[in-house]
Amino acid sequence: MRRTFPVALLWAVACGSSGSSGNSPGPLDGGDDVATSGSDGGVETGVDSGGDSGSKPPPQLDGSVPPPTPVCTAPITAADSSHPTTVVGTGTASSCTEALLAAALTAGGIVTFACGAAPATIHVTSTIELPPGKDTVIDGGGKITLDGGGAVRILDWNNPNYRANMHSLTLQHIAFAHGHATGTMKYAPAPLP
Repeated sequence: MRRTFPVALLWAVACGSSGSSGNSPGPLDGGDDVATSGSDGGVETGVDSGGDSGSKPPPQLDGSVPPPTPVCTAPITAADSSHPTTVVGTGTASSCTEALLAAALTAGGIVTFACGAAPATIHVTSTIELPPGKDTVIDGGGKITLDGGGAVRILDWNNPNYRANMHSLTLQHIAFAHGHATGTMKYAPAPLP
């Protein structure tokens, strides 16, 4: 089973963002450095008990060293959703129902939303099974949240022969909230190389 969404997460972790606040981690020198997560998600180095603790602040805090420039370019781009297979909704939030969402997603293809200009939430009360034998793109346009109410798994994309499945599921510009799932089975053991 090949999924395209983890790649974007790995890129974000590896490259950072150009909108950082200027906190860049310094190298840990083997002393008792402490690395903590800053409020902006960046990493800041803290206490160094190597003997000079408190003598001067790290360079990134006093502004003497500018933040590094981004060196990575995005390895992926968003999937083209300009010609959707299905559009969920007719332009209002109330037209974006769970039933229309389920019908669109179980058919696969490129799915977009027309739920009005304001952000909209679609409550999912039953797990939606996506077709593993067909490429599917779900593009929320930066306005859609799918909410499982803390009771259900929101989506399930599962192929019994995941090692041979060459289809993809792309989730972009969409948020998921309050999904709930528990493990139901173990993967079959793979033979040793």
